[in-house]
Amino acid sequence: MLGLFQQPAGGPAVAEARPAPRPVPGFPELADAAAAWAPAPGQGPEQEMRHAAGTWAPLIPCDNPTCRGGGFDLVSVVERMVSFRETEKAGILVCSGWEGDAAPDAGEGTPCVRTIRYRLALAYRAPSPSVPAGPSGGSRKAPSGPADTPR
Repeated sequence: MLGLFQQPAGGPAVAEARPAPRPVPGFPELADAAAAWAPAPGQGPEQEMRHAAGTWAPLIPCDNPTCRGGGFDLVSVVERMVSFRETEKAGILVCSGWEGDAAPDAGEGTPCVRTIRYRLALAYRAPSPSVPAGPSGGSRKAPSGPADTPR
């Protein structure tokens, strides 16, 4: 996963005039999220997706042709990362689906046991500037005239 949130080689990036990034759906505190994943070793090439590029999806589809109703859920991983303000994480996810012709009821059938190795990188939105609070915790009000001026 080369280049996730990195500057291009050869020097600093040139600033571009562009609108403020949209938050990642479901995560207003995130400006961007990028993921790279690959099936179990030897089972396929690494793939990538990124919110800023318009390719972000919270569920990575399972590539098992007999899997029904499965995939690899990134939402719970991202939720945990956000709760601890983590910016990078790597791990393994197991498919949540079932193998067979029809999706069985819970507890029936054979679970799909496909796994992927993943790496996630999150970029947080800049915090909003806040107005300093007064001694009582509220906002300060400047005197506006003789009635507001202490005597």
